[in-house]
Amino acid sequence: MGILTANIGAMWEEIKKREELIKASGKETAEAELKLEYEQLKFQIEQEAHIESERLRRDLQKTLVDLQEAQEQLVTSEKMAMLGSLVAGIAHEINTPIGIGVTAASCISVNPRP
Repeated sequence: MGILTANIGAMWEEIKKREELIKASGKETAEAELKLEYEQLKFQIEQEAHIESERLRRDLQKTLVDLQEAQEQLVTSEKMAMLGSLVAGIAHEINTPIGIGVTAASCISVNPRP
């Protein structure tokens, strides 16, 4: 009986040691799983941030191109306005003497001098 009791006690101690090992390895496994999940989430966030930054870069590039096109159109419009003003000034300078000449010719033809 004493030998049986001693063997049961030894078996009981061995079972407790193995339970503790299982618990410890379970904790290590859980920690490893959490670390893996953390790394996966971190990678996913970095990927999403990269995708978003690329989208913003493309949007900024498109905005820059649009601004350059608007600038070119504005310069062209300004040139056309200046050309119109120049043509109007030249037309005025030419039409004024011509108009005076026509008026003088009309006066002469209506009131000839003896």
